[in-house]
Amino acid sequence: MPDKRVEEDATGDPPGGEPGGLKAALKPQTDKVVFGVTAALTLGFVLWGAVATDSLGSVSTAMLN
Repeated sequence: MPDKRVEEDATGDPPGGEPGGLKAALKPQTDKVVFGVTAALTLGFVLWGAVATDSLGSVSTAMLN
């Protein structure tokens, strides 16, 4: 009976596979909820700085003191 072991290259990864044996189907995905909340907070902070510069400055000064 032939040996069915997968040969490995010098790095220990199977030939044609991704490092660590991961398949190409396992691609990273962006969490849309986390991305949306972060984008909204960032946009809000930038708008606060553009619209109410004095208010943002006084709050920043108070937080740093």
